[in-house]
Amino acid sequence: MRGTPGTSSDGVLAMLLALVDQLRRAGVAVSMVEVIDATAALGHVELVDRPVLRAGLAGTLVKRPEDLPLFQLAFDRCFPLTPPDERATTRQPADETGDGPASSVPDLLPVEPSTELLGALLAALRDDDSETLAAMAALAVDRHAGIGTVEGSERYFLYRVLRALDVANLLAAAMRAERAEHPGASALELRLRRDEHAARIDELRRLIAREVRRRLARLGDEAGVLAPIPHRLADLDVLRASTTDLRELRAAVRPLARKLASRVAQRRRRHHLGRLDMRRTMRHSLTTGGVPMDPAYRRRKLSKPNVVVLCDLSGSVAEFAQFTLALVHALDAELAGLRSFVFVDGVAEVTDLLDRADDVLEPRFLLTRAGVVMGDGHSDYGRVFDHFWTLHGERVVTPATTLIVAGDARTNYRPAGVEPFRRLSERARRTYWLNPEPRADWGSEDSAIDAFAPWCTAVFEVRTLRQLADAVVEIV
Repeated sequence: MRGTPGTSSDGVLAMLLALVDQLRRAGVAVSMVEVIDATAALGHVELVDRPVLRAGLAGTLVKRPEDLPLFQLAFDRCFPLTPPDERATTRQPADETGDGPASSVPDLLPVEPSTELLGALLAALRDDDSETLAAMAALAVDRHAGIGTVEGSERYFLYRVLRALDVANLLAAAMRAERAEHPGASALELRLRRDEHAARIDELRRLIAREVRRRLARLGDEAGVLAPIPHRLADLDVLRASTTDLRELRAAVRPLARKLASRVAQRRRRHHLGRLDMRRTMRHSLTTGGVPMDPAYRRRKLSKPNVVVLCDLSGSVAEFAQFTLALVHALDAELAGLRSFVFVDGVAEVTDLLDRADDVLEPRFLLTRAGVVMGDGHSDYGRVFDHFWTLHGERVVTPATTLIVAGDARTNYRPAGVEPFRRLSERARRTYWLNPEPRADWGSEDSAIDAFAPWCTAVFEVRTLRQLADAVVEIV
């Protein structure tokens, strides 16, 4: 049925007003004239045709291409697929005993994926089975998100599912299976299969994000509220970014780095003047009749910091590491010296790779450096800090060094290596830790950030480019 402004139901108009409110709260400028145009557009589209309805509202409410992702998210929440009456009566699936919902598992339990679920995911990836992938995404959200049992944002629940599934290592597992099944495959065939699997894993991420968003929208409707949506690209959580988002984030790093370099240089010039020297100022004022026309300052000598960066490349934090390294290396002119190291369960220097790179290097290029992966490919902070102290500690880290560690401090229940980290921190001038996890997750399960924090000058939560940029400016 084609709607008109006069015959559109109050429910549709209420959803439109909720959409406008969500967009405005996210920073998208929507004027009253555009709201009237959107209302008029409802009279010229089929309200039951979601793609057409979405296109009509986007054409009247959105003016900038960069605001389209925000519109898509707000539209899915305000115009959900499931009718309100069905969402109100939908219940969580019962657990195996039939005593309650499956999501009633306490949040304190470790989030570990089952072997069956991972096996089914790998099979669906290799078979390019879209329907099974969608079913697996819904099942993963059921088991690991904890929606309805704990409080959190969409990014928080998405991160829980992605971390539980170890999505970052699914590609490696799929390729191991391919090599085992096709031992005679050429390098080109393996590369083509790898690209196919990577595209399917990106689709899995989108399916999980859509399922989390759908369930939060249902939960919000039951509570009579709508969850906030994220603001723009600079406020997008790196850990939940899709392939398209990551491409846009990489493109945004260079302009952001130039702005950071300008801010740092301006701050350096401003502080270079130092404190006002009253004696010299009054002496100079004698030539102008006692008017202090030419103030004098006690000029201070500002030294550029010597920076050493240690970045965790394991799991989902690998995506965060590439932006940290890119931003820090873009500020090379404002630093006296810069050396970068990456680690998983081994550690290696990648300063030369980053210096030669014209763009942001993807984690897979950094992982090719010998020594980064020495064991099972899961992060081992204790081994890394001990190895780094033995090989580079006294030679690379000096009393003039600012040490930056970037990682989630997830030890996989292995020794944390607090003692070698303490030695590194005591030898360095200052030590900072950049953690891409939500602060609510710090110290939970295998997180050792609370053990490292006492030996750090500061610990920053850096889940977005904006937070990362602010932390880097404060450090440098």
